[in-house]
Amino acid sequence: DIPFRWGRLDASNCDFDLGKLPDSEGNLDSVKAWAMTQLGMTEEETVALMGAHTLGRAVPANSGYEGEWVPQDAVLDNVYFHDLITRPWSRTTNDFTNLGIGRTTTQ
Repeated sequence: DIPFRWGRLDASNCDFDLGKLPDSEGNLDSVKAWAMTQLGMTEEETVALMGAHTLGRAVPANSGYEGEWVPQDAVLDNVYFHDLITRPWSRTTNDFTNLGIGRTTTQ
């Protein structure tokens, strides 16, 4: 038997360091290079990790983007991948410099 442990330890602050996450403005090659270099993952493992975008949302402080990736962001399913393939993509510009992030992003 493996003992079950509830939750995680929360911290009062986070020493976020750019480079721990892939560049939100990068392309597929940059995500693959990040996953292989930082995490030692294969392409298949990277795709599985990217599926986590079906849960939660983007916040400007982490990525420069705001909002959920899929309409029901509390359900673990394959909607993120389905949307990547089937939903039209339109470019919009977000200015988050007023939030102290110091960058404008295009999505």
